[in-house]
This record gives sequence, C-alpha cells and structure tokens, in this order.
Amino acid sequence: MNPQPGSTASSGSFGDRTWDGSALISRRLAQFALGWMATVALWLVVFALEGRLGVVAVLLAAASGATLAVAIRLAGADPTAPRVLPVTVAACVVLGVAAMGITAAAGVYGEIYAFMLLTLYLAAALVFCWGWRAELALLLATLGPWAAFLARFPLFVSRLELAAAVTIGSAVALALAEGTARNRRQVARRRRAEDESAAALAASRDAYRDLAEHAPDMIWTCDLDGRMTYANEALAHFLGRPVSTILGRLGSEFWTDDPGNPTSDGSSAPAPPADRPIAVQCHTPRGPRWVEVVISDVTGPDGARIGFRGVSRDVQERRDTEAALRASEERFRSAFDYATIGMVVVGHDGKPIDVNPAFSEMLGYTRAELLSRTMDSLAHPDDAARATVETMRLVMGEIRAYRMEKRYYHRDGHVVWVLLSCSLTRD
Repeated sequence: MNPQPGSTASSGSFGDRTWDGSALISRRLAQFALGWMATVALWLVVFALEGRLGVVAVLLAAASGATLAVAIRLAGADPTAPRVLPVTVAACVVLGVAAMGITAAAGVYGEIYAFMLLTLYLAAALVFCWGWRAELALLLATLGPWAAFLARFPLFVSRLELAAAVTIGSAVALALAEGTARNRRQVARRRRAEDESAAALAASRDAYRDLAEHAPDMIWTCDLDGRMTYANEALAHFLGRPVSTILGRLGSEFWTDDPGNPTSDGSSAPAPPADRPIAVQCHTPRGPRWVEVVISDVTGPDGARIGFRGVSRDVQERRDTEAALRASEERFRSAFDYATIGMVVVGHDGKPIDVNPAFSEMLGYTRAELLSRTMDSLAHPDDAARATVETMRLVMGEIRAYRMEKRYYHRDGHVVWVLLSCSLTRD
C-alpha cells in the first residue's frame, strides 16, 4: 500500500512480516533514549549513594548512550527504511545486556536487574508500538544472557518465584506491545482513509470548481439571506464587475425593479421553485437583460438547508425573438381576421386549420363548421382535378403559387365562383 500524502505510515520488514511503523520508531527513538538514559542515571546515583558504583558501571552506562546515539543516527538517515526496526531492537538488546553488566558490577540483587528489564520491555512496547514479534525478539535476546549469568546474582526471592514473576512480566510486555501495535495500525488505517477521503473530496471540489470557472453558464451560490458566497467568471463578465465585488452582496442588488422579478425588497433569497426555472432581469453593462435561473438547495452534513446554488443563462435574445414573433403573429392575426377577402390556412390532409370571417361569410358556414370539413367537400367536383394538379406542382416546387377560378358550394346549395390564389406556408 502506498502511503498517502501527510501520512506517517511506511513499510519495512521484520522476519517475513511486513510492518509499517518505521517512521513512528524513528520519530520516537530520541524520546525513548532520553527516558532510558534518565532511568540509568537515576540508578547510578542510587548505587553511588550506597557505595556500589564503580568504573565498569559508568562505562557500561556510557556505552548504552553511545548505542542509542548510533541507532538514532541510523534511523534518522532514512526514517522509513526497513532497517529501522531491527536496528532499534538490536539497540534495546544492547541496553538490556548493559543493564545486566551495570547491576552485576554494582553487586545488587538480581531482582533489581529483573525490574530494569521489565522497565525496558514496557517502555519499548509503549513507545515503539512494534507488536509482539519485535517484543519477543527483545525478550529472548535479553533473558537468555541473564539466565546464563543468574548464578552470579544474589537473590532476595527463590528462583521459582523469580521465574514466575519474569514470566508474568514478559506476558504483560508482549500483550502491551501487541495491543499498542494494533491500536497504531487501526489509527493509521483511519487516518489513511481520512486522507483518501479528503483527497477525493479535494479532487472533486477542484474538478467542480474548474468546471464552474470555465462553464459558459453563470454559476453561483448564496446563503439563506441571499448573500453571494460564490460566483464564477461567466457571472462576473455578465454583470461587468470583478468577482470580489460580487461576493458578500445580496444577489437582488443586481436586479432591476422590473415587476416581473421574483422579489423587489431584496431581503432574502427566493425560494427555489420545485418544477421550473425563474426569470430575473439584471443590470448589466449592456443594459437590463433577462436571465433564466435554475435554483437548488445547498444542504449541510445534517441535511438542513444552508443556502442555494443557481445556474443562470442569458435569455435576452430569446425573449426578444419571442416578443418579435408574438408581434408578428399579432399582425398576421389582425390582417387575417379583418381582411375583406376570404382567407384559409389548409393542412396537408386538406382540412382547414384556420379560416377568417370573410371566408365563413362567403360560404355561409360558421368557423366551427368549416374546420370540421375538407376543402374538397366544399368545392365543385369539376374543379377538383385541376386544383389537385396545381397543388402537386406547388408542393414539388415547380411553381411558387397559382391562381385559378374555382367553384364552391354555399351552405344553402348555390354555387359561389371565386378567384383562388394559393401558395405554400412553410415553418
């Protein structure tokens, strides 16, 4: 597994087992060295007060300090190197053997050395969090020499009692070493997962921001009071002002006082509609322009609404086109309805789509009656063939229009002669 940015996890090995605490050991080795040397110094003071301190004990204490200094240097050269763990275990073994030499030179009870070893075991387990395998290696490497030279130590308790105490202390040290290692690994996994989640969130946020910044549509967010918290460059360009002058201001400050706007007092953000966009007219360097806005909620981790996000699009050209189309339709409708000659719009099926009052009056039918008939049913059959031919030529594009005299039946049955002018109406 590759360590995430900002993580202290690294990979190393002890025997056949992959282990990822080298960086932790490297960071804590100096603290461990300081604590251990303070412990040894305290024992030397006690031995001196008792008149037991000799040159050998002092030299062994100095050798312990030198061993720790070398270990710190090796670990610090490459804190994540696989050698960090075995070097640290070896240094602790040297400390344990040196402690045996110090107590032997001072001629104290063997229980004192057992206590110093227990201190070493527990301190290493707590500080390095290296698991039961490393702790067992330290136990075997230090208890073996002590057992070999146990006969030289005076004992206050029986050897059987001492063996039971050492066994219990060793078991406690192994359990502590494994417990702290598992806790460290769990914390490392949680931090790694948090780092991965944070990295994914940052990547998603950066991708969204990049998309928003380069989007042609205007993208923005605001709080519940309607104050702008984000605006992309498209919105800034549309409003003709820098983003910095938009943030923190009420969105409604950029609106005109057109009565078609959602609100006019600017006291709060408009509630997002459930099923449709809203239209807002804004002040711009090109004058008042209408935008179409799609608004959605921004929610917090608890699901509560904390603001709004919106996507706006300039629709002024579309509204102008629609207005021009409405005006054109109104002009056509006025000309159609008030024309003094009959006018009919006929569909492909030959049925009228619309008829004006003049045509209805000419044939004596109501508008509803004419819309339910076909033009052929109104025409004289002798004119049908010619009208069909001319209409086909019109549809084929051979002619742009045609005129002909044609007979229609009035509602009361008499024939009405008309001069028909016909052309195509295209979309």
